[in-house]
Amino acid sequence: MMAMKKYTVIVFLILIGSLVSVSGGIAYPILPYGIEPYANSNDECSFEYLIQDTIVLLGGASIQSCKLQGLPTVPCDFTVLKSISNAFTIKINTLLTSNLLPYNKFDVDFVLSNSTIKSIATFNSDGMPLDYTCLKIPTTYPTVSILGAPRLLNTSYSISNYKFQTYLEMDDSFIRPLDDSFFILSNMTGFGMTSKYIDNKLYLLTFIFNSGVSSFPETFSFQVSLTVVPVFSPVALGDYSKVKMGSSMKTTFPCVPNTGNVITYRSLDPTATSVIPVFEQDYIPMFGDSFGFMSLFTLNSKAMTPNYIHQNQWKQMADFSFPDPSSSQIDVSTVNYSPGISLSFRIVTRSDQGNYRFSFYMDELKIPQYYYYPFGLISVSDNEKIFILPTLVRLYQNQVVFNFGVTSYSHLSLSIINSTDSIAPKIESYFLEIINETISVLNLEFSDDISGFYYAAIQTDAHTYFVKGNNLVFGNSLLGHYEIYVPFKKSTSFNISIVDNTGNNQAYSNEYLFHNIGVPNLVSQPLLSSLLSVFYFNVNTVSVSNNPVNVILYLSLKNNNIELNSLLLRVFISQLANPLDIVGSFNVGNDLYQFQFTIPQKVMSSYLNYSLFINEQEIGSDILMGKFGNSAEVYIDNSGDFDMMPPIVLSASVSPNSTDDSPLLVFSLSFNEPKKKVIAQIAGDYDVLGRNFTFTDHQSVIINFKIEANRCRPQTYFINYLYTEDMYGNKGEYIRDSTTIVNGFYSFIDSLQYPYVSCPNNAIDSEYPSITSLSIQQLDSDPFKQLVLVNFTVFDEVPGVSTDNVPLCVFSASDNEFLSIYGQNISINSNGSINYQCLFNIPIGYGTNMFLSIYGISDLHFNYIGYNSDTLGLFNLPYSFNLAPISHPIITSTSSLEQSSEKLIIYGRNFVSSGGSILIDIVYYFNNGLESSETLPLSIITGTTLVLNNLPTANQYKLSVRETTYNLSSNVVILKGPLSSSSSSDNNYSSSSIELCNSDCGAPLGYGQCLNGICHCTPPYIGLDCKSPPAPTPTTTISNCKSDCGSALGYGSCINGACLCESNHSGLDCKSLIDTDTQIIPDPKKPFVNVTKNESSQLQYTSFISVLSLRELDNNNNLVSNYEFNEDKWILIHNNQNQHQYKYIINNLFNTTIVSTIEIFNQTTTVTFANQKLIMNPSTIKFTFNITSYPFSKSTNSLQLVMNVGLESNEKIACSYKEFVDDNQSEYIKIQIQDRSLFGRFIKFGFIDGRQRQITNQQIDIGSKQFSKQSTSDQSFIALNIPFYTNYSLLDPDFSVLLESINAGDLENSICTIDNSKKKLTNAQIAGVVIGGIVFLIVLILFIIFALSKKGNSNIAIKLRKIVGN
Repeated sequence: MMAMKKYTVIVFLILIGSLVSVSGGIAYPILPYGIEPYANSNDECSFEYLIQDTIVLLGGASIQSCKLQGLPTVPCDFTVLKSISNAFTIKINTLLTSNLLPYNKFDVDFVLSNSTIKSIATFNSDGMPLDYTCLKIPTTYPTVSILGAPRLLNTSYSISNYKFQTYLEMDDSFIRPLDDSFFILSNMTGFGMTSKYIDNKLYLLTFIFNSGVSSFPETFSFQVSLTVVPVFSPVALGDYSKVKMGSSMKTTFPCVPNTGNVITYRSLDPTATSVIPVFEQDYIPMFGDSFGFMSLFTLNSKAMTPNYIHQNQWKQMADFSFPDPSSSQIDVSTVNYSPGISLSFRIVTRSDQGNYRFSFYMDELKIPQYYYYPFGLISVSDNEKIFILPTLVRLYQNQVVFNFGVTSYSHLSLSIINSTDSIAPKIESYFLEIINETISVLNLEFSDDISGFYYAAIQTDAHTYFVKGNNLVFGNSLLGHYEIYVPFKKSTSFNISIVDNTGNNQAYSNEYLFHNIGVPNLVSQPLLSSLLSVFYFNVNTVSVSNNPVNVILYLSLKNNNIELNSLLLRVFISQLANPLDIVGSFNVGNDLYQFQFTIPQKVMSSYLNYSLFINEQEIGSDILMGKFGNSAEVYIDNSGDFDMMPPIVLSASVSPNSTDDSPLLVFSLSFNEPKKKVIAQIAGDYDVLGRNFTFTDHQSVIINFKIEANRCRPQTYFINYLYTEDMYGNKGEYIRDSTTIVNGFYSFIDSLQYPYVSCPNNAIDSEYPSITSLSIQQLDSDPFKQLVLVNFTVFDEVPGVSTDNVPLCVFSASDNEFLSIYGQNISINSNGSINYQCLFNIPIGYGTNMFLSIYGISDLHFNYIGYNSDTLGLFNLPYSFNLAPISHPIITSTSSLEQSSEKLIIYGRNFVSSGGSILIDIVYYFNNGLESSETLPLSIITGTTLVLNNLPTANQYKLSVRETTYNLSSNVVILKGPLSSSSSSDNNYSSSSIELCNSDCGAPLGYGQCLNGICHCTPPYIGLDCKSPPAPTPTTTISNCKSDCGSALGYGSCINGACLCESNHSGLDCKSLIDTDTQIIPDPKKPFVNVTKNESSQLQYTSFISVLSLRELDNNNNLVSNYEFNEDKWILIHNNQNQHQYKYIINNLFNTTIVSTIEIFNQTTTVTFANQKLIMNPSTIKFTFNITSYPFSKSTNSLQLVMNVGLESNEKIACSYKEFVDDNQSEYIKIQIQDRSLFGRFIKFGFIDGRQRQITNQQIDIGSKQFSKQSTSDQSFIALNIPFYTNYSLLDPDFSVLLESINAGDLENSICTIDNSKKKLTNAQIAGVVIGGIVFLIVLILFIIFALSKKGNSNIAIKLRKIVGN
């Protein structure tokens, strides 16, 4: 349980957003509970109140002390919260003795330093004297109700059952909150106890089984006032008396910097499978058949013996203990200190001391930089790696603090006295501008007297936000405004710490920020849940034995003002995966916020653990379940086995040592369960880069690692990285010597004997490659980008430069910002040297003074060399560069004007300047051909955001931003307006978006790759740098197929509700043949595929597949924005024979990027997407769409990606047919002409923010642009509907050309060309005529028989008369 935070709130500010103006002499009581609590067990009440008044202080006088005029014996303490000129806000703290009568004499005398006294009379806002009642707890025997049996704290996230909870409700005689001191355990040393007030006489009680206790009673009691309340110990109930550990197993392995332990618990009593033993520490559940047989994981930082409760006593779990962590350390030192300029840190990792990957951050700016190959690497030997990381010393900096480690950080501090500045920085102002439902701009003004602002940390319960120098939008580091985008609204409160360049730190409490600059006041924890009026889940019990389950939380605030409030739900499923963060979307239809999430299949049975953040303040699920009862509970029910672990390696074998000069090493792994994906990296002592191998589905994991003779160097090769993922979405990764939590390789971390290759006949070179030339220059080819080009040449005489090991260029700046880009091999010279180029697009706001380093240069024998900036200087190569920053305004994106011209939001940089003003030069274009222009002032101006209101309605707008002092203009933007005849074509302007990646995109580990400035992540990885693992992926619900799938003919079979067709067969029922004799031609410029089939010299079929637009829709399916893709703006970023990849950047707030990958399959291949195995037959075309962050105007909105598919024939007389079918797990489009069809499959799931989410696909009508619907051609527009997301969405349709068994003319609702010379009926028409005639004849014959039977006595006649009678 999280400890309760002691917040205070002014009673008149309980409701969010309310504000009361005040005048001198008015006093406000501070009531954390909203009402006065009872006096504590010492019969005392601590009472605080605020006074706002004018106090004239002459001659430098100050307030020295205070006393209460009417209560001279009551202590008086004060805190000055605000002092501007003579206006004071002062907090008074008193300690009152309980009394039946209210206190109302709170007038204050302030004693000043000049011996004068300032007297202030205190009144409420209604003019009455301030009063406070301090009542003693009633001396009665209250009726106390325990609400429900005590519940042990077992969740799928953590087994913490040495604690248990229950709820207590007092009777109506207790009208005020009770202090925790009134809940007293009755002489029971075996338990600990805490209480937490919820509301309205309701309390949460938490009990703890204390360690070191010999035994626990089955019942115990505690006292509230005069009432003794009995409590049954949970271990005395149910099957807990049967709990006893039988066989057990333990595996111990390093988990830097701790020891990791996996234990397997098996109950000695086979009937005790419904309860989890009470353990003495926290455990993470992994997997198990039941609670009586399961595997658990725990960490320990020192040696200990694990215990559990058996028959009310602590008992050692087995005959083992958890050992001390093994010694692992990083050797860090400082080198190359240039006073006032730079300082480098030298890091040495050794194989015998834990050669692990590290992360680091500078000073207290806790934004870690994670190591990725080859960042910082300057040399490699068989047992150590050396890194050197340069940092620029800031002007006036007095101390450098280097923090390094894996999960916990060590600190290296170096004093470098550059300044005598001892005055801390200050915060001057605060402003929050709401952009849309999910994004706001936070503007903060900071000042400092000498050294200047360095950074600020904004703390809330939910997040820490950092403001850095590159966020400066106006002024300078001594007095400047800084802006960042935040996801919260105007009622969000926070604390802030500010650091200047010298290192002086000033922490501001929320209380100070509220009274001085208007940051909203924190709501006290007891009052936070009272802001809610409605709270319930759509289901309170979910069964996850066979399927994942979608859950929706609905809630309402007493003040549902979406301009003021932001809501976040954080769901804790498993500690082996990241918590799920779900942003609340407001549904105006039912006036409720809603949060949808998925509980994966096979999760352990338990109550769901979650937290709600109201304006970034946290309420735990235990408080909400107490307040709202069962409606706030979700019980996860799993009647079968549970599994929250990724696939686990059961056996591993590796090749023996090798003496070959070109050895083939084989690594073989087997797993405990079917796997969805495995990624393994094999690397060596010297071969740091290594190679990655990927396996999917049921492929055997056998890695053949071939070492070429010219690269053979004596070294040991090993599994350096292993990613495993199962069919339920459980994922895990192992990093050699860097394990921090249990993973699928834990059993073999220290047990494998890896192969050593000796390469006996190779003469090993030990000389390093070298940089022979280097230049740095800023390019002026694009006035809206800060382009810096680095050219350098690398030479190695013998054995030559390795082209596999690509150098990494890194710029470092004074704010400890690192920008990196991999070099591009431009050319190879005649002597074997290689010319490389690194092209940086420096972000606006990045430091102007930059130092260059180049890492990752290697020859063919793995002699690595890295040139940090100091080393470049030693070789007389340039390393320092001064950037000429862009000073004119830059527009990066805008909101849309297509639906309405009432408001235009413009995003960019450099929108404010000293002494000048910002105007908009705008031209309006109308449908009648007329145009007009004007210069407009702005409604809102910030450094990054401009707002224009009430623009004239026009067909098109052309605008630019102009700064008037120096007459500097921005880039020109063209926007379509409400009068536009077509939707917005996204061909408007040149963006200043970054074209080069600022990380390696996880490429060395197979997480992704950098293509034209965008990290393209390999599923399941997500994030800007592809290094964030997603949340667990749910599976689909199994249902029956709608046909026999041609199983009788051997064409296919029904698997998991869908037809799985055999090779060469496809279609909804597997009765169509794949046409493999087609010509598939992807377009070289845009994601468009043309498929041609020549039946003969005269007959030809042509199909096409293309991507048209991206549309934003509101929750009523009204169009909000539409981006039609301009064919000329697609960029081909990758192509080979079977795969083409295109990129399109939309000019909006986030520069949303769509990467479209077209893959053509030449042979039958099985791929897996969204937990479905998909068979890709020869000539199948698979599209993959990866869409990055999109600036939704509301979180209830969605996107539509629109595709166009079509088929035509040059045959003059033909029949066509089209259908769109929903078949369980996918939707299908089939367009057929004669016996040929274009068949498209759109599966109903996509990866949305790393989680599998259900999506829908629909056929839409947006008008035909290719050709009209006729018998020889047809087309369809398909919309792939994408729900709201924050990071990325991934979609995966595919298409094939089929040979149909039934001609289109034989299908109902087909369209056929009529040959007037023959006017022949179609087969379907002929069949209709024949069947109709037969039916008519049968009816006629039956009528005759019936007429004859009216008087007949035959059996047939009698039966006919009975039928008619019935």
